[in-house]
Amino acid sequence: MYGRAIAAGALGFTLAACNAAPPPPGGPIALCSAQSGLSLRAAKAQAAGAAEPVSATPEEVRQINACLVRAGAGAIEREVTVPVPTPEREGASIFSEGTGYRGSTLVNVTLSPVAADPAPRPAPKPAKGKLPLPTSYPLLPGDAELWATLTREQQERALLFLQDGSTIRASLRTD
Repeated sequence: MYGRAIAAGALGFTLAACNAAPPPPGGPIALCSAQSGLSLRAAKAQAAGAAEPVSATPEEVRQINACLVRAGAGAIEREVTVPVPTPEREGASIFSEGTGYRGSTLVNVTLSPVAADPAPRPAPKPAKGKLPLPTSYPLLPGDAELWATLTREQQERALLFLQDGSTIRASLRTD
């Protein structure tokens, strides 16, 4: 009796697994390329008659790599060309009665690894009698150069302003 129940359960599980939706072409790369906007750009290029694979921009590759890492897959380490599905219903409108409808198709995209962003330069050592640049606070462009020109008293006042969420330049204004 238990043997039949186990066999029926195993058969049901097997049939459910067979009826599961197949993974999208390209797997996580397809999903991440859609999120980066590459799939839509590739679909537009394909609609315009492009026959060659569409190359991802460095920014798209950065977004795709970040998405792949979040998904638990590795970042792209070598150039790959993969088919990705284009967005469905591209070109359809409610008033066209479906005449502009084009279903999802596959388009080839080329992804090349992007060089890592250069490491930030360490803050220069402060001059004797001055405070180091407070890099733990958000700074504006040009603040590092401005900081080096301030006196010790001005730096101390600026540090108080930064701790309160203000800026170095605001600390130089006299009221």
